Amino acid sequence: MAAADSSLLLLRTRGTSKGALVCTSRDYADRSYALEFSSETCTWTLLGEEQRRASTPERQQILEVLLEYGELSPKEIAEHIGKTAKNISNMLGLMKPEGLVTQGSKHGYWRSVESESYESVLSYDFDETGEEE
Repeated sequence: MAAADSSLLLLRTRGTSKGALVCTSRDYADRSYALEFSSETCTWTLLGEEQRRASTPERQQILEVLLEYGELSPKEIAEHIGKTAKNISNMLGLMKPEGLVTQGSKHGYWRSVESESYESVLSYDFDETGEEE
């Protein structure tokens, strides 16, 4: 039997030029890159810095909530994803050494390290024509 050491997945919404390259490997941490396709040159262009992904789906949910809503308490995060505040607090403590979250400006609140640069990877706002708004 064989297994891939690394895998690359190109994600993009049909009819749009922007997407994300998601890289997973046994040799390095998971990574994602924002890309844009040029139909004139038939090439993909890197749009921005590397975007980090959490090591588990549960941690990724927390990260996405923090990126969407900004600074939140564990209780507020738990309300968004249907987990207990204690569970969220434990996961945040594990996510901090991974460099994904940091403590917020208020006591007991957390925020994403990449809150300013997240918009380019996994979510885009498009109008009915598929153009970016």
